[in-house]
Amino acid sequence: MKTLRIAFSIETLEDFHLGTGLDCIGLYDDGQVKDLQGMPFIPSETLKGLLKQSCAEVKKVNAFYNEIYEEIFSFRNLSSLDLLIKYDENSSDNPFIIHTFTKIDENTGKGESGSLRDIEFGSKGCIFNVDLFFDIKNTDKETDIKTFLELGIQNLKWIGGSRRRGFGKVKCSINDFEPHNPIKHNPSNPMRILLELKDDVCIGGGGYKGNHIQTLYHINATTILGMFRNVLMKAQSSGDMSFLDDGKFKLTNFYPINSEEIEDLRVIPAPLSLRKIKPVNKYMSFKQERISEDIPHWAIDIDPKEGCKRSFDNFVNQDLLITDSKKDSDGASDKSISNEYIIFKGSLNNYENAKFYKPKTNLLMRNRIEESSQKTQDDGVFTQEALLSGNKFVGEIWFNNNEDMKRFAEVFKAFLTGERFFHLGKGAKPVSVIKTTIGKPKHKISEFSYHKKYITLTLESDIILYDEHLMPKLKIYPEDLGLQDYLLLKNDISSTSINQSFTGLAGMRRFTDISIEKGSCFLYEFKEGKSFNDINNTLEELQNKGLGFKKSEGFGRIIFNLPIHEYQKPDRKSKDNYHFKKETSLLPHYQKRNLKKAEELFVEAEKLLKAEGKNSEHGFGKTFINKIITMLEAGEDKNKIEYLINHNISKNTNSKNDWINFKKHFWDKVENKDYEIIKMAFLILRSENE
Repeated sequence: MKTLRIAFSIETLEDFHLGTGLDCIGLYDDGQVKDLQGMPFIPSETLKGLLKQSCAEVKKVNAFYNEIYEEIFSFRNLSSLDLLIKYDENSSDNPFIIHTFTKIDENTGKGESGSLRDIEFGSKGCIFNVDLFFDIKNTDKETDIKTFLELGIQNLKWIGGSRRRGFGKVKCSINDFEPHNPIKHNPSNPMRILLELKDDVCIGGGGYKGNHIQTLYHINATTILGMFRNVLMKAQSSGDMSFLDDGKFKLTNFYPINSEEIEDLRVIPAPLSLRKIKPVNKYMSFKQERISEDIPHWAIDIDPKEGCKRSFDNFVNQDLLITDSKKDSDGASDKSISNEYIIFKGSLNNYENAKFYKPKTNLLMRNRIEESSQKTQDDGVFTQEALLSGNKFVGEIWFNNNEDMKRFAEVFKAFLTGERFFHLGKGAKPVSVIKTTIGKPKHKISEFSYHKKYITLTLESDIILYDEHLMPKLKIYPEDLGLQDYLLLKNDISSTSINQSFTGLAGMRRFTDISIEKGSCFLYEFKEGKSFNDINNTLEELQNKGLGFKKSEGFGRIIFNLPIHEYQKPDRKSKDNYHFKKETSLLPHYQKRNLKKAEELFVEAEKLLKAEGKNSEHGFGKTFINKIITMLEAGEDKNKIEYLINHNISKNTNSKNDWINFKKHFWDKVENKDYEIIKMAFLILRSENE
């Protein structure tokens, strides 16, 4: 099998609109699809559909390509087109523009009342660089497939909607493909693998809510195993392929991570026992930090950018698994944590320096397609949550012997070096290996420092357990661990989930499993006369082997005595705080700094408003105020805002005076167009108008 690669670019000759179906109140009624950096974007599904339509037109002209068309677009060879699309940031200074439309009454020839709408478009002059990949099973057809795809690319002339109004014209050019530089790969057993999504993808298993499809926030091991076995089924290599048979290996779930330096990092799902701090409680120490009481709470945003604000100190309030009878452990000062992952550097004991992380997602508006007519179904609109391209996930695989490990590395060499893509998720989206390294050792179990009469069990993955009647167990009792003579179940904070999967590649649905969900926690108390030393070796053995069924598919991973469970919020009324985290200040240093900056920002905005006579002179409408705030919060480019100001001043609209006043009293007055001062000023105006 060989991978065909074609590089080409798409240049927009006219403004174009690929809609999200979502509005931005006060700015537009339908937005343009954007990438993670807020730039114009062409979804791969959209471009695949356009390319399929263009290639269909080519084969109508030349019947020679009928068989080639079926080879590519019918998925007969279990391959699909992979399109990696990237916006050229140097192509356009103003990548967005808003066009205003109205609906014409057929009888009167005039615009219908209430039909005026603003649509966000991508500007002409935008350039998108595209890398196309296609796995060719029959290499004798490589030249014909390449020629046919290039003809289809060059025949592509339009994208997006409103084509009959003169929008969406494009020009496609074939480029030279840059050679691939393989990553360094050193086979090891176990092997740690870092994956990167090359396209937005919905991981099945998140479930449906009406017309909304949810995604999982991790890649479960069952999906990874299917990804591996799919490659084996297509592989033409000879030799033993049994190394991925059940019982010959173990595989973990792949959890999200925000770094490529994975050698010293470990990721686990956040235990369900943790509670995070409510934002309102971060403002309780303003008087201590000498913040003026005249500044309203909404004007002070002390949270810094993503990363710092999700540190353990600034995110977690307490852990509820080990509770003190003298304390109200579940007060109103905190809330539960969901779909969060904790990234540790080094040992799991180093939790105070850990970070909380959640992968970036997007909401897509989709249409269901009628298979026979290939047209959209009536009432077929639905929304789909997807993990964004660029998200990274890390997991491990290890084999019973090194021979199977070597065979795995040999068969998957092109994939493990990043030369070829794996595929997963709805629509079989491409995912690339960007690093492999030696697997992390298991957590070293140790006795708790302050709660020596307890041990805890935390689920690193879902666990499937059955009783003697083949009924699913919903809790883990000491007898399930074989430790009924030593332990009593004291407390648990747990949840269950439904797991559905298929057998291999045959597509046969398995029986539904009810599992105890990852992050669930159990607290056990030693029976009288028993201690940690009595069962230490048994705990190590259980942690290494795992618990329950389907361990080769990522289920059954457990952690004993996770140090986080000893974390509790400080109790200032108690003299006995030996097991509480010591806290010298209610706010860390960086939050004090941000509080001071927020206070200065509010004062500057107040000065600006007082100098211009405040709202009474300007007379801004509520809609206009919300529009300006929305634009600034979205981080719109200064040139784009300048264009919108001039565009709306030149229009004969009811808000014309608002735009004139905004430019005169704010935009031209603020030095360097400081977004934060302007936004704060308009937040003050909005609060006074409410």
